[in-house]
Amino acid sequence: MAFVQRVWTPANIFQSPADLYFNLAAPASSLVPTADANTLVLDANGQPSSATGFHAGLMEAPTMPTITEKANEIHADQSETPVDVGFGSIEAEIDCIVKELNLSRLQTFLGSANLGAYTVLGASQAWQIGGQLDSSASPMSVTAVSQRRDALGKFAYWMLYKAYLTAPVQMVFQRIKEHVFKLKFKGVMDLTRVPGDELMQIVRQK
Repeated sequence: MAFVQRVWTPANIFQSPADLYFNLAAPASSLVPTADANTLVLDANGQPSSATGFHAGLMEAPTMPTITEKANEIHADQSETPVDVGFGSIEAEIDCIVKELNLSRLQTFLGSANLGAYTVLGASQAWQIGGQLDSSASPMSVTAVSQRRDALGKFAYWMLYKAYLTAPVQMVFQRIKEHVFKLKFKGVMDLTRVPGDELMQIVRQK
């Protein structure tokens, strides 16, 4: 008889804040990824190498990447519980709380560049909303990068290849607490990528 051994690995317990990046160029797709070619290249500070994108600034905890699998329970009249299950769908999203009021970044969060216009004036910034006459949208990549607490200079990241904003950009001003933006970005399949690598990539450096 075989026995399953108990294994405790405290280093696998993750605790660290995350930095959020938007519009990074996604690495090339492969069902069997190789370092650098098919994953993000991070420097010693966890900053990604990319020709596009920006850092979202200071964040408030928690930043939450979420993967949700939905299944269809198959019932029969002869049984009081499901007798089988069928796969339905899988979804991924990243929820975050942005603290900095930066109008140019808020413009980028919108689902299309035509939904608003950001302008730098002589003594102010202006963000105008509205004006799109069609239903086109421009999903963006959303990436959360977090430092490993047990290995200096090593990181983990979660990247949605194509995502869109599903939460309102809400502004609440009050005396007793600073203002934050609670944002939710949901991923959609990138059908240009290899099947099995179309929604999200999670990498833990070692």
